[in-house]
Amino acid sequence: MPIKYALFENNITSNPDDYAAMVQISGSADGDDRVQDIVDQGSTATKPDILAVTAALKLACQRRAIRLGIVD
Repeated sequence: MPIKYALFENNITSNPDDYAAMVQISGSADGDDRVQDIVDQGSTATKPDILAVTAALKLACQRRAIRLGIVD
């Protein structure tokens, strides 16, 4: 699967021949789309099970970030 990108002048360096690649976004998917992809692949887990796990994972990440002082 190719990744679409474009080159832009790199303003971080003083070298005029230095460029930075930037991925070109060509679509989007929300959490429900990704869960449906898992279900469509033939997962033995049901959509409600996957939604419950992803919600729990999101909450666990938020709590850890608070505990580590990364966010308030």
